[in-house]
Amino acid sequence: MRGFQMYVQSTSKPIKTITHVRLFLAAMVMQARKQQRLDLKQDDCEGRVTTTFESANIGGIAGTLYEAELDAEEGSTHVTFIVREIDLDEAIVLITSGASMIDLFPYLDEGETEAVEDDRMQWN
Repeated sequence: MRGFQMYVQSTSKPIKTITHVRLFLAAMVMQARKQQRLDLKQDDCEGRVTTTFESANIGGIAGTLYEAELDAEEGSTHVTFIVREIDLDEAIVLITSGASMIDLFPYLDEGETEAVEDDRMQWN
């Protein structure tokens, strides 16, 4: 079991765990493709994630800074978050090698795991 994490710097309202995972996966895809913008469109969440690949810190945690504008079940939300580059690099290797989403994100329930598995299929 791994459980990759992102570190939320600010959010205009609380977001669900699956939304955290989707933002992490978006950051992973953006890192792998060296892409500064990614549009999300899932059943429960849509919006845009952006980055300039600028580094930022939260306490002792350093990583790449991302911003997201989302319309989700909980309403419209602006999120800024950091993902450590070591987590992104490791996730890219594991996810592209076919590692199980339940092993990578053990805190998701079964339905959420299936949803992010569908996300992986869209991004591959």
